[in-house]
Amino acid sequence: MNFLSDEKISDKKREMPGTDALMAILPVLFGIIVFLDVNIIGLSDIVTEIIIFPIRIVAFLFFFIWGLIFIILSHKAIFGDEHHASNKLLTSGILARTRNPMYFGINLIFISVISLTGSILGLVFWILVFIFLFNQMARYEENILEKIFGDEYLTYKKNVPRWIPKMF
Repeated sequence: MNFLSDEKISDKKREMPGTDALMAILPVLFGIIVFLDVNIIGLSDIVTEIIIFPIRIVAFLFFFIWGLIFIILSHKAIFGDEHHASNKLLTSGILARTRNPMYFGINLIFISVISLTGSILGLVFWILVFIFLFNQMARYEENILEKIFGDEYLTYKKNVPRWIPKMF
């Protein structure tokens, strides 16, 4: 049962308050931390001495390309050409693989930078942000979707993982 059956649900009602600001600030903070680690603090030297540059480039490209793919596919699936939230539960395409493909793609981009730079401080920052921010945003949005779509969303939750995409 949809408690908002005919009412159009905006993107903002589905997002945790402050998400836009956080998503704008996050890459800047991450960039500063990685820059400080690589150029001043030097913890990244430990990783870059162990893992040679060509391997780090390959890892960077792998995670970066997959991150972009997830971001692009999720944006198309969620917003389509009309750029608004759907009043229908979307469960096909990339959304059949993971419930949070946009956030998953963003996290792959962070991992790609960590892979390239070997930044230990960047890794610690990303882990904390993932646990305390991305998990909270996902839970908040999932609670909204449960209220909107009820049992249909609960069934979807049982079949589709929150983070790690199912391959088949």
